[in-house]
Amino acid sequence: MKKIAISSSIVALLLVLIQTALFSHIPFFHITADLLLIFIAFVAINNGSRLAMILGFVSGLLLDFMSIAPFGLSSFILTFIAFFLGKLHGHYNLTHFIFPFILAIVATATKFFLLLLLHFLFSTSIKTYSIYDSIFLIELALNVVFAPCLFFSLNRFPSFFKS
Repeated sequence: MKKIAISSSIVALLLVLIQTALFSHIPFFHITADLLLIFIAFVAINNGSRLAMILGFVSGLLLDFMSIAPFGLSSFILTFIAFFLGKLHGHYNLTHFIFPFILAIVATATKFFLLLLLHFLFSTSIKTYSIYDSIFLIELALNVVFAPCLFFSLNRFPSFFKS
């Protein structure tokens, strides 16, 4: 478990750096894929809630520190998603090709609804978008495209990422 925690932390750090340093300078309508969200979903499904929640909280704080999001926003969203997706650990066959697509849709939709809820509670300090807005649809499409790539890459090393 220690090896899984260390390797997952390293990958989360690399994904935060890729997402904030690289993808932010290659804008696709100023929208980037949320690689960290997909990775936290992968860790939660494969290892359960505990490791994914810790990883989501710490990497979310790092992401908030490196981006312009309110401090703790990404941390809350990633921890929430890690908790609920971690409850599905061991219940589904994850070898199907369609599973990363479904998981990316569920995680992105959950992020969207959490942002709406937080926007309602804290008003203008949380920026959100409409479900019919092209920004949400493009981010959803990018997450759906990147999810199988990330899942396939991480599944190549099961001893590092799966308990």
